[in-house]
Amino acid sequence: MRKIHTSNLKAIGFFASLISLFILISISAGYAQVIQAFNSSAAFTVPAGVTSIKVEAWGSGAGGSTGYGGGGAGAFAGNNSLTVIPGNTYTITVGNGGAALNNGAASSFANLVVAAGGGSGNLGGTVANSTGTIRFAGGNGANGAGNGGGGGGGSAG
Repeated sequence: MRKIHTSNLKAIGFFASLISLFILISISAGYAQVIQAFNSSAAFTVPAGVTSIKVEAWGSGAGGSTGYGGGGAGAFAGNNSLTVIPGNTYTITVGNGGAALNNGAASSFANLVVAAGGGSGNLGGTVANSTGTIRFAGGNGANGAGNGGGGGGGSAG
């Protein structure tokens, strides 16, 4: 009968743990995340091997005016796991902020994720005018008094 020493079993267990750790690190290294931010409209081409992305968009704020108050903030819209096709190109729109008494523009990733712009008249961008699996309304701007302006709405999300 052969005897097995417990010190040998401990060493085997230790090396098996190291091998498991190496495999996890190798797999993780193959799936690095890259964040790409856009501050102007552009085209986005999906890199090879990428089939799912996270998209976050904020609509632009509306313009306020003396006596009318601050403009509403843009809404937030997002999708934590949007299915995309490698090699396809998607249009990214970054909405421009509204001039005095004008609405802010929507920001979007194609028509798949749309964050509504803020409204003049102090209204924040709405959830109803946004698309995505996650949506938050923009904050309302404060009312103005006399010749004074009100504060702008707070950012959504």
